[in-house]
Amino acid sequence: MLTFNEIAALLDDIVDVLPPELTKGLTGGIYLVPEPKPHPALPFPKYMVMGEYINQHQLGSHVFVYYGSVIAAHPDADVAEMRVVLKDIVHHELRHHVEGKAGSKALEIEDANFVQAALSAGNK
Repeated sequence: MLTFNEIAALLDDIVDVLPPELTKGLTGGIYLVPEPKPHPALPFPKYMVMGEYINQHQLGSHVFVYYGSVIAAHPDADVAEMRVVLKDIVHHELRHHVEGKAGSKALEIEDANFVQAALSAGNK
């Protein structure tokens, strides 16, 4: 299992090579949070929030990646596998950021559809 510091280093490497256009206006940056985050609508621990884009008027916009959730979902991932997982999470959250600036809700709709499908499949 990769440690918090190992995941943080991988996340830093991913963030360091992001095109500036993707992070423009991301005033609060991208942070690794130690705890897992339960999904608000789906059963924990089967479903957890891996990452979260937050856009608050006074605090700005930022991305959280939840180490506890990521490591619980991928406890045996090696460095290469974890890099892919983290990249996917960061790109997903940055898509929320970019779409939000453009006034699009496409990814929000995709996420809501995922939750609805999980609930319909009996994962209440």
